[in-house]
Amino acid sequence: MDSDKEIPDAYFNAGFFYLKKRDYSEAKGCFESYLGLVADEKDEELGENGIYKKERAQEIINKISNRNLENDRFRDAYKLISEGQEEKGLEEIRKFIRDNPVVWNAWFLLGWGLRRLGRFEDAKQAFLKARECEGGDENADTLNELAICQMETGELKEAKETLVDALSMDSENTKIISNLGCLCLKMNQNEEARKYFEVVLEIDPDDKIATAQIAKLDAEI
Repeated sequence: MDSDKEIPDAYFNAGFFYLKKRDYSEAKGCFESYLGLVADEKDEELGENGIYKKERAQEIINKISNRNLENDRFRDAYKLISEGQEEKGLEEIRKFIRDNPVVWNAWFLLGWGLRRLGRFEDAKQAFLKARECEGGDENADTLNELAICQMETGELKEAKETLVDALSMDSENTKIISNLGCLCLKMNQNEEARKYFEVVLEIDPDDKIATAQIAKLDAEI
């Protein structure tokens, strides 16, 4: 992005990087820069799903704007929760939700903060609310977080269904695959759990959780 010759794809990919970090202001800026650099070029197809890059970038910009995700309160809530100040972060995101009650990202953030505090039932309800909002049922991270809460509240069958749905959206997400392994351990399905952890290590050989869980299973033999 700092090179003398501006590279449009650098801005496009950086936009998705910032989306993952939930830094929506930076993400929007990157996608806007991308569109500015390719304004006079033919739109390029993105993958095999029929979506075009310029169309996708504009769609994301519109969603960020329409959902008010550049709002300082939303940004501050995410920062506080990620830094371990969950109670303060929850206070901020609740204020945001009062003004933006149908933004799935806000309900996700509320659930995430509650889950980090161990308030699994309350967190589960927040993630379910996120799924009711537009776009919320298309997000694998929401389903993964919901499944964690379901595991903690003893809803193991429901947790597995949720994780399988999440995996269908993001087939190489090691967090989801690892949680399927942890769920199998809870259900005393040790060999099935091992398979999931081995898949995680195929994708990320340095994954500490999968490595530790396989070591535990080996020690039990």
